[in-house]
Amino acid sequence: MLKNFIVVLITFAFGWFLYGARYIFLEVEENACRMTYMFGEPQFLKLKFKENKEFPHYGLYYYYEGPVQQNIKYLTLRGAPVLFVPGNAGSFKQVRSLASVALQKALDNEHNIQLNYFAIDFKEQLSGFYGGYLEDQKMFLKLCIQVVSNIYEKKKSVIIIGHSMGGKVAQAVLEQRGDFTKINSIIFISSPLDIPVINLDYEIQKFYVNNEKFLSINRERYLAHNETNTCVDLYQNVSYFRSQSSFMENILMISIGGGKRDLMVQESLTISKYSDIHAMTSSIPKVWLSCDHLSSVWCLQLVKVINRFIFAVATVDSRNDVFYLDEKGLRVQAAMNYFVKPLNRHKVIELYFNSNYKSVWDEQSKIVYGKLFKNGLRHYYNQLLTIQKYKDYKKFFMEVTGLDENNWLFACLETFHEGNSLGCNKGIPISHYIQNIPAQDTFRSVSLIDVEHVLKYYPNWTHIMIRLPPTNKKVSFKIDIYKANERKIILKAPRFSFDRKVLITETTHATMHYMILIQDLEEPISTLRFDIEPIACVDKPFQITGKICVPWVRGFERYKHLSHNTLDKSIYVNVPIPTPTGYNTSVNPVCLELFLDPPCRYKISYQLSIAGTASKIVQEFYHWLPAHLTSVLLIILKHEIVNFQNPRNSWFIKPYVAFFQYKSFYIITACRLLRKLLAPFEILPSAAISNYTIYILIVIHSTAIVVSILFVSIIWIMLVLYGNLLYKVASNLVGISIPLSNVLTQMVPALPLSFGIVFISIAYASCSGVALALASVFYFVTLANTYKRYLQSWVLENLNELHTRSSNKQNDTGQASCNYCEGLMNLTFHTIMLLLLITMTVINCGVTIAWMKSESNGFTFSDPFLLPAIIVLLCMSILLHLKAPHMSFGYHIIVITLYLCASACILYCQEHIFGLKYTIALVYVLITIQELLHCIIK
Repeated sequence: MLKNFIVVLITFAFGWFLYGARYIFLEVEENACRMTYMFGEPQFLKLKFKENKEFPHYGLYYYYEGPVQQNIKYLTLRGAPVLFVPGNAGSFKQVRSLASVALQKALDNEHNIQLNYFAIDFKEQLSGFYGGYLEDQKMFLKLCIQVVSNIYEKKKSVIIIGHSMGGKVAQAVLEQRGDFTKINSIIFISSPLDIPVINLDYEIQKFYVNNEKFLSINRERYLAHNETNTCVDLYQNVSYFRSQSSFMENILMISIGGGKRDLMVQESLTISKYSDIHAMTSSIPKVWLSCDHLSSVWCLQLVKVINRFIFAVATVDSRNDVFYLDEKGLRVQAAMNYFVKPLNRHKVIELYFNSNYKSVWDEQSKIVYGKLFKNGLRHYYNQLLTIQKYKDYKKFFMEVTGLDENNWLFACLETFHEGNSLGCNKGIPISHYIQNIPAQDTFRSVSLIDVEHVLKYYPNWTHIMIRLPPTNKKVSFKIDIYKANERKIILKAPRFSFDRKVLITETTHATMHYMILIQDLEEPISTLRFDIEPIACVDKPFQITGKICVPWVRGFERYKHLSHNTLDKSIYVNVPIPTPTGYNTSVNPVCLELFLDPPCRYKISYQLSIAGTASKIVQEFYHWLPAHLTSVLLIILKHEIVNFQNPRNSWFIKPYVAFFQYKSFYIITACRLLRKLLAPFEILPSAAISNYTIYILIVIHSTAIVVSILFVSIIWIMLVLYGNLLYKVASNLVGISIPLSNVLTQMVPALPLSFGIVFISIAYASCSGVALALASVFYFVTLANTYKRYLQSWVLENLNELHTRSSNKQNDTGQASCNYCEGLMNLTFHTIMLLLLITMTVINCGVTIAWMKSESNGFTFSDPFLLPAIIVLLCMSILLHLKAPHMSFGYHIIVITLYLCASACILYCQEHIFGLKYTIALVYVLITIQELLHCIIK
């Protein structure tokens, strides 16, 4: 019964994983980024400097446009320098969009501000997969900062823009003391700042750990605690941990995340506790969309905002030389204005409205009201709302469309009467109540005012006034006045129920605003789907905007815009990172604000999204698969060794039985208990001790079990149908002739030590990945030859005899079975060892590709996998030479060790994938030692 249940569970969990993967790649939202076009021929001028000899494979380029080739010696650069750092497999030519927009903006700039863009060429190195590049990139970036600064007569500070891993390199360059004055600000675009995307290499881990140690001492940190609520105020109740040294604090750090479309760097990885400001592209004013990883450097909407910010923090001196502002406070204000929200600060400035000037004054007592001016306005239009009349309603919600300036909201202090109309004589601007939200082909801004708050703190306010200036564009305003409890909905996020629940059957007429507070949404995998269905519209065109705010994360406001053209009328709500320990989501819930179009009535419902939750599990935890797959293989190997040592269970006639197992699930339970015991000692990765629900582990582990079965099935199908296919492919790749290939095929099982030496030599001469790949092919060829001999000598000749013995002499059966299970005939044992070898080869793929690129770029390559690869290759050749496995004593120690290694895979190697190579090498060493001891004693 238990076995059947677990089989169903594994099948269901694997289907869940596949469904999530399908949703990620097939249901991704449309790319709404506009292309950036150059108005001149792009040119890249390489800068030559003597320090470049230390890094001859790297380069520094200056970007300009025009048909004429320039020389840096004869260029008079007076602009402010910007240095672009490409990321993983990135090109220095990705700077074109940023630089071209800056050149065009400089032509229309009334302050005569110019920007000079420089870019670094890292030869498109895979710095996200091979950490050996990172230190060299950091040192070269340091040199480039000095070179760029020294180009100018007055040494200028530099703004660095780092994309992807280039952002992490830019952050790490701060470790080079003495260069802080040359760095003004750093903008990180889709960069994994505090945690790597995938940790395949110890050098990557070391790079991040060293940078974390340095920043924790020298940089201020922003950490959420139990009372943090960024939805109230972005920087309210956020802990600031002051550093011991303040000489880095003047550097402004801005991190930008791409959002849902970025499948390479998850949104949670772009947040850094050391950044001054964080923003998602979907929440940046005038961007309002999600960018994939590559389009974030050319997306016109984002490129314009970045350049506007840089122009805003630049200034011109008396000699028309452009410099960046040194005062960090001014730069932070500019960054907030462009990346978070326009800074409409409360200005206590009394304004007098000229009653003689032609203006239209209107006062209404309706709770729902609006006007549309299709042809614009010839005079000021002023709409007054009497505060005392609406004191029982509590909330004023106002929306204005068509105005690109947030200067339309005022508080009236003094009124006048002119005939039958009431006007405002004196007032103050209250633009700080205004926020911009995304809209289709127009500007849309809204304001929500608490009447009770106004009456308590601003008793001298008599009216709220909407003041629309003269314009020839279509403009409109709408007013929705309501009681607070009517539009506030509190719900608890379901954990396991996928039923659809209706919040509102039908909204009232002209409803414009709802506030939905979501409690118990604490983990990044849970995704709620809110369906907003228009059921009665006066006009067919409509637009809905949803604003999502996660209170314990800075800068994670997201906007989702829906319209009549949108196919999916749903808003998905999830959180990027888990809540801090002890955080109460009942007090500070996740907030979803809905800005509705009043011509429609809506039905609002929600449910726990199957597709959204499954996709989040895949996207956040796919990198756990190698660790769980290795753990499953080790448990299968343990199972095979135990059965092999017991002759009664060693039936070679069913070599696939060991792979259909579920006992590896026990490791998950043991690891969760062990995790709680080891958590106080801080020896585990942070993700390993996070309180994720167990069904994440079930989904990933079940997927690993199914993947292991699929891999074994593929190997057996190839053994049966295509015995020497891989070997022939490998022979053709290295140019071996067919006769020589046939000879080598027969030599493989006869001279394993010789081939082991060859593979080790290949590892030294090239890289470990190539040697491991060739070793996997030759291991497969050995199994193919063994399978052929098995068919010839056992199946065809002894099948009838084996059947007779199994029927009449049970004791003899065990002995006969044992004979066929020892050595290479134990295909189950060797299949597992081959799969472990292939797993190690796949983990090594980043190093292999890095080696291939280094051969063409002249980069000095250092192989971090060389030692464990040599150990595995040596042990493999010894095992084949000894014709392992054999019946021997001491296998209980191997079994216990395999259990410990399987546990270590889940506890440590889920995040530190590079640790799997040491685990696999240890398993090979222990089994080899056991076989050697068996041969010595025998």
